[in-house]
Amino acid sequence: MAPLAPYFEHIRHAFLIGEATELFASQLEGKVKYSRCGDLQSALSAAHERAGRETQGPAVVLLSPACASWDQWKSYEHRGDAFRTMARALPGAQSLGSTA
Repeated sequence: MAPLAPYFEHIRHAFLIGEATELFASQLEGKVKYSRCGDLQSALSAAHERAGRETQGPAVVLLSPACASWDQWKSYEHRGDAFRTMARALPGAQSLGSTA
């Protein structure tokens, strides 16, 4: 997590999932606001809701895995495909580009 520390100031909120949740929470404590979400669907839903309430300019929800997620996905491609599918199913998703 130390290599990510220079980027903490650019993160408004982190949504933590999987077995690394507690490790990341301990590293982010007092530096970055975060929520423990358990799984990707819950994290994406929480991030979407928060982005909808954002008042500091346009909100960006970025899937940015900081480690493998073997506890939930068979590969990074599987995780990315699932994220894309979930993101496209969100309310307002018709405004998402083809790379979403």
